[in-house]
Amino acid sequence: MLRKIFVVLAVLCFVGPAMSASLPKGLVGVWATDKSVLRGQLLLEGEALYLGPDGVGAIAGGAPARGVKVLASFEPTTGTISFDVLEHETVVGHGAAVYDARNASVSFGDPAHPLFHRRFEEIAPETLKALGL
Repeated sequence: MLRKIFVVLAVLCFVGPAMSASLPKGLVGVWATDKSVLRGQLLLEGEALYLGPDGVGAIAGGAPARGVKVLASFEPTTGTISFDVLEHETVVGHGAAVYDARNASVSFGDPAHPLFHRRFEEIAPETLKALGL
């Protein structure tokens, strides 16, 4: 019995990362509202969404800007981006947004809230480091 448990854990260690979320290339990068202020890729004021190809990213907002780490997945049939909000690698919340490929925007569901548009097609290594990713 102990051997079976060990085998299952070993398989999960190797297969788990391969099964992690991956996002389509069109979603990867730095997204921000039109009025957001960035210095390079880093948010100074407003709101930004950072999405890596593996689904690891961050949602940041404010002045001064503060962010939370997220793990995102994408459902292409509905355009829904689902988020697990992480704190110390523990899921502490969930969220969702909708990607509209026609106008290349991301919406968090409130029609009065500004849309996010992609500003950069990838996240630079120094930005990942600054975000703690």
